[in-house]
Amino acid sequence: MKNRSFVCWHQFIVLSLVCMFAMALLLNCSGSGANRRGKLSDAVEKSSDKHQGDRKTETKPAPAQEGGETVEMGAVPAKPAGKARVKTASPPDSGVAANRTNVEEATPAGKDTSMDSIFARPSWFSLSFGKALTTQDGFAGLNQFNFMFGGYNSQRGRVEGVIGVGWAPVEEGSELRNSLEDNVIILSIGVAGKYYFTPQHTFLGSFLLGGLSYNRMFWGYKNAITADVYDDYGNVTGTEEIDSDDIGGLDIYLGIGFNLAQTRRFQLGVEAVPGILLWGIQTHEGFDNDVFKAAAYAKLKVVVNFRK
Repeated sequence: MKNRSFVCWHQFIVLSLVCMFAMALLLNCSGSGANRRGKLSDAVEKSSDKHQGDRKTETKPAPAQEGGETVEMGAVPAKPAGKARVKTASPPDSGVAANRTNVEEATPAGKDTSMDSIFARPSWFSLSFGKALTTQDGFAGLNQFNFMFGGYNSQRGRVEGVIGVGWAPVEEGSELRNSLEDNVIILSIGVAGKYYFTPQHTFLGSFLLGGLSYNRMFWGYKNAITADVYDDYGNVTGTEEIDSDDIGGLDIYLGIGFNLAQTRRFQLGVEAVPGILLWGIQTHEGFDNDVFKAAAYAKLKVVVNFRK
């Protein structure tokens, strides 16, 4: 049992690292197609109710478009060198079948040899609501609803997928309040794990939890701004009006939780979760992020778990 638990948690750690790497690759994605770079602080300042005059932001071509070479019409790209054909011999079917038979016979009946055993266990579905205090400048706290699905991968371990939607009220009197709409929306998807200190059959339970999520934060500007649009060679082709933007980020957290009641099909608990928010270096519209810095938070959640 201990070996099985170790293997399951080892797989969870590997899965988490893979997810973190994939999420990190998404942080710098920008899909506006405008090929520009500017400062987010300039966009926020130009959108402010206090700003007087032109609301056009200062931008320049993205580095990939600066100094681009013009492709001559009619130029024919060189053909790639031909590749030699290599024949591969197919192994005889009888050997493959015999080898497969030996492997199946060597597998003891009733032993868990893959992640299939995890998905064979009863699935739990969870709903949670949390409120948090945060050090993020201009935010008056964080609010979030989460939907989780997963199950126990051992007697004490549990793995869940997490989908969430949250919002952050913009703080009264802050600079962001003059530039952004009332609420900033945050969508998230990630993985989480729990390790229980108490057996499943006890009425009260305590556990350690941790996880990571990819976040996407959306906001609207109070006053639309304008910015230049560049072609693939860094030439200005026009201007664009921008009334909203978004940015990717990571949410990494570790906390503790208590089940106030737990039965075979129902659990009610609370969780205390400190964590950190890390935002990408560029927004969807091509502005360098110099506004949303890394921020810590402390969240209190109420969680309801149930299964069929």
